Amino acid sequence: MRALTIAFALAALAFASAQRGNKGPDVNSKRNERAPTYTKMTDAQVHAKIDYQVGKAKYQGPARLPPQLNARKPWITGANIDVYRPGRWDSSYNVVFFRTIVTGDSVGEWDGSVGYVEFKPPSTGQYLVMTHFSGYKARCDVSGPWGVSSSATETTSEEGLVATVYTATNTNKLYFTFNFKRTDGNTLSTAYWRGTEFVKL
Repeated sequence: MRALTIAFALAALAFASAQRGNKGPDVNSKRNERAPTYTKMTDAQVHAKIDYQVGKAKYQGPARLPPQLNARKPWITGANIDVYRPGRWDSSYNVVFFRTIVTGDSVGEWDGSVGYVEFKPPSTGQYLVMTHFSGYKARCDVSGPWGVSSSATETTSEEGLVATVYTATNTNKLYFTFNFKRTDGNTLSTAYWRGTEFVKL
């Protein structure tokens, strides 16, 4: 009986020791990892960007209008977004972390995050598609039927905007993608997607 008691005690000690050594990661340490703060562009700055990227007099309305896809609303009426390998998806601060695209030594080899957007225009006509972002030396490339439209930011504190025009000759779904690259080389870092808008012109 005594031997059985000793064996049980030793087993209990071994179990407790194993439990102490197998605590797992401190997941709460990442709870407060936030995107860097940034300053939104004024309406005048937004219109200047639009004029520069798609031509003057294309759009003179308000700078920020729904419908807008963002971290809090990845699925809205007429549009949705899927992301390949997103980083932090922060609905509290309404931002999604993206890893910049890095290419490898082999042809076609790459790694990083990609946003896949689907938009169903409610009617035919021209639509202004605006993608808001931020990041250190981050270039955002938006690829669709228009080709590739790009814009870049130098610091994490400034807002970037890629504006392009889509001409809908029917109400079929539009599919396009966006990703980020560093402007100073093939370097892995983090960029921040702030939202995508669709405005009827």
